[in-house]
Amino acid sequence: MAPKKVRTDQAEVEEPGRAVGEGDVSEVELGSVTEDVSLAELRDLFRSHFAQQQARDHRLEQEADRQDARWRAMQHQFSLLQQEVHVRTTPDLRPGSDIQTGLLSQPTVQRVPSVLRDTSVSRQMESPAASPLEGQGQSPLRIEREPHLQRLSETDDVEHYLATFERIAMACRWPTTDWAIRLVPLLSGKARAAYVYMDMVDSLDYDKLKAAILAKYDINAETYRLQFRSTEVKENETPKELYARLKENYAKWVQPQHHTKEEIGETVILEQFLRMLAPDLQVWIKERGPVSAAEAANLADTFVAARRKTQPWTFKRWKGSKDSNKFQHSFPTTVRAIHED
Repeated sequence: MAPKKVRTDQAEVEEPGRAVGEGDVSEVELGSVTEDVSLAELRDLFRSHFAQQQARDHRLEQEADRQDARWRAMQHQFSLLQQEVHVRTTPDLRPGSDIQTGLLSQPTVQRVPSVLRDTSVSRQMESPAASPLEGQGQSPLRIEREPHLQRLSETDDVEHYLATFERIAMACRWPTTDWAIRLVPLLSGKARAAYVYMDMVDSLDYDKLKAAILAKYDINAETYRLQFRSTEVKENETPKELYARLKENYAKWVQPQHHTKEEIGETVILEQFLRMLAPDLQVWIKERGPVSAAEAANLADTFVAARRKTQPWTFKRWKGSKDSNKFQHSFPTTVRAIHED
C-alpha cells in the first residue's frame, strides 16, 4: 500500500507541474496573436492611406484632363470662327462661285463641342449678331484680309490694347458674340489668369471678360475719375488728343449710357462732397462704397457723431489745424533764433 501511495503523491506532484507548463504556453501564444493583430491593423492602415492617395491622384488627373479638353475645345471653336470670317470677308468667295461652293459644301458653323454644349451658348455662337457699326447706321469698311493681331505683352497698356481690339472687331464686322473667343488667344500674363478663373459661360461674354481683365489690373471707376481730374498734359499731346482723352475718361467714370441724369448728378455731387471732407473721413467713407452723395452724407454723420466734436471733419478746418500745429512747433525755434541774434 505504501508504494502505491508514493505513486499517487508523485502523480499529484506532477499534475500541478504540467498545469503550469500549459499556462506558460498559453501566454506565449497570446502574445503572438496580439502581435499579429497589430501588424494586420498597421497593414490595413497603410492600404487605406494608399487607396486614398490613389483616389486623390486620379481626381487631379481627371480635373487636368477636363481643363485641357476645355482649352482645346475653345481653340477648335476659334479656328472654326476664323474660317467663317475668312469666307465672309474674302472678295473672291462670291455667292455662287466655284470656290465658295467647294468651301461651303459643309456647314460653316459646326456643332459646338460637347464641353461647350450649353443651349444658350450654342444659340449665341450659331446665330451671329450684327456689327455695332450697323446699329449706328454706318457702312463698315470691307476688310479683304484677316488682320493679324499681336499678343498682349506685359509692357502694353491693357486699356489701349482692348480699345484697339474693339475697333478692329467693328471694322471687320465681327459679331459681338465672337469677340471673347477671338480675344482669348491673344491674352497672356495677368489677363490670361483673369480669363482662366472665370465661369465657363461668363468667359464667352466679352463685356464680362473685359471687366474681369480690368479688375485684375486694378482699373475701376475711381481710376478713371482720377485720370479725368488730373491737370497733367502728356508730352507731345495735342489739344484734340487731350479732349479725346478727357471725354473717354469721363465716359468710363460716369458711364452715362447706363445711368439716368439724376444718377449722373449724384455721382458729380458725391465727388465734390468727398473733396470737402478731411482726408481720414474721405478714406473711411470710400471704404464703404457709397453709390450716392446722400448715402455718403449719412455715413459722414455717423463718423462725426462717433468722434469728438472738436475734431475737424471738413478739409478746410483740417488743413487749418495742421498749419496751426506746424506754426506752434516752429515758433519756439524762431523766438530762440531772434534772442540769439
